[in-house]
Amino acid sequence: MSFSKLNQLGWSNLYFQQLSYEEICDKNTCYLVLRITEIHRNRIVAMGLTGEQSVICGSEYHPISQNLAVGDWVHTELANEHYRIVKIFEPKNRVRRISNGLPQVIAANLDYLWIVTSANEEFNV
Repeated sequence: MSFSKLNQLGWSNLYFQQLSYEEICDKNTCYLVLRITEIHRNRIVAMGLTGEQSVICGSEYHPISQNLAVGDWVHTELANEHYRIVKIFEPKNRVRRISNGLPQVIAANLDYLWIVTSANEEFNV
């Protein structure tokens, strides 16, 4: 697995250190490291060395809104025509909000964050 090309997507040693030797060198399983770019109700899209991929999420990561966000790095394995998430890397940061009393992850692994608000309307937090 060539991790140097993932640097363009934001890959760093922080994530590389979270991989075991077996996860890096296993020749029997088709593993792929991907960064989540889209989360929809019925599908997840991620980007990696091979371009854009369709990703499925196992029940252990449900509800998705509490565990996965755009920007997360995931370790996946090939399962039929989709890649299945086997591990979510610990992010360097996360933006969360409370929705219906439960935390919801909005974004992860941000380098920059801009907060934009109206100058002429009341802002309610």
